[in-house]
Amino acid sequence: MKLAVAGFVATAALVLVLCIAVAEGQGTTGSGTIGTNGGPDLSFGDADFSVQYFKQSFNASGNSVVSPLAVRLAFSALYQVTDSGTREAVQRAFYLPSAVSDARANAEQLVSDLEQSRFLNVSFALLQSEGQLSQELEDAARAIFRVKPRTVVFANRRAVVEDVNEWAVQVTGGRIRDYLAESDIDVNAELMLLNALHMRADWAQKFAMEQTVGQTFQFRNGPASVEMMSVALEVLYYAQPKFHAVQLPYSEESDLTMWILLPHRDGTFEELFELLSAELLDELETSVAPKMVDLWLPKFTIEDSHDARDVLKRMGHETLFDREGFAVFRDHKSMLGALKQSTFVQVDENGTEAAAVTSVGTKFRVRNTQFRVDRPFIFIIKKLSIDTILFVGHYSNHN
Repeated sequence: MKLAVAGFVATAALVLVLCIAVAEGQGTTGSGTIGTNGGPDLSFGDADFSVQYFKQSFNASGNSVVSPLAVRLAFSALYQVTDSGTREAVQRAFYLPSAVSDARANAEQLVSDLEQSRFLNVSFALLQSEGQLSQELEDAARAIFRVKPRTVVFANRRAVVEDVNEWAVQVTGGRIRDYLAESDIDVNAELMLLNALHMRADWAQKFAMEQTVGQTFQFRNGPASVEMMSVALEVLYYAQPKFHAVQLPYSEESDLTMWILLPHRDGTFEELFELLSAELLDELETSVAPKMVDLWLPKFTIEDSHDARDVLKRMGHETLFDREGFAVFRDHKSMLGALKQSTFVQVDENGTEAAAVTSVGTKFRVRNTQFRVDRPFIFIIKKLSIDTILFVGHYSNHN
């Protein structure tokens, strides 16, 4: 059986495809050796999963951006139909509560919080082959995703591809096109869950377009010219011997922010990458102080895709894929197959997918802290009120 998940964010657009393949025979039962989390710290769990997912998906030869949130939302629904041998593995992997009902309630609240923002658009769709879905999954789809399943014929690959690609274009503002090819469709597919997250927000203080100039960026694969934006503004600032960081707010009503983590000139991107952890992110949030900075930030666009199944396996969650542990349909169990995520992120003077309006910032001052982003960095986009990471990425290579 096949489940596809699509997701998109405006400074970052994301599509996630989750496949569930029908298993032959009974398969292994698993021993349930993965420990339980009991009552996990959901905020820490979000940060830890996001950081580890980013690290294991890291592409050293290119730029990348991932949305761990989309993966967790997909598995929050699947958690409702896991058998006892798989439930602990899913719970531990995604920091879910031990009670399935609590996990569903948390997912419902998270989606509701995301939907309440006019700067975020969350969309879902569920496609299925002929057959009866489990009542638990139907109920979860309605409660968490607000959708009812639609029946399609997966053997008709062209029709399914056209359906999915049209949906992706509509919900991602046209950023994700031709996402699936006919070769991506398994004729034995039974279920596709599509999830799109689209973010569109302006900076709280926009960069003046006339101050954007060509400058050299020291990429990991050699120097190259970039369009460098600049502004002087007050930000939340953090520094330690290996790197420093600023929190750039989007417009106040958006409740969104971007962290930029930058190694010092005598440090390296590799050192920063190794330091990144949930504990470090917690320290960032609790140890920052307001500071006036002269900020230089390159305009950049990243388009990326990766095999999320491989990422989860590298994270140590192989047991999610080695047994038929998901009762998606009423008359048989299924096992996870392919899992794909595609992303898009664009940053410019206005923010994310913003209108062409320019606002000149404060003049540069001699005493301002200099924060010149002219070397590889890591960025994190969060929704503040629910302390949730939407996207994590790095900009470090040129074509």
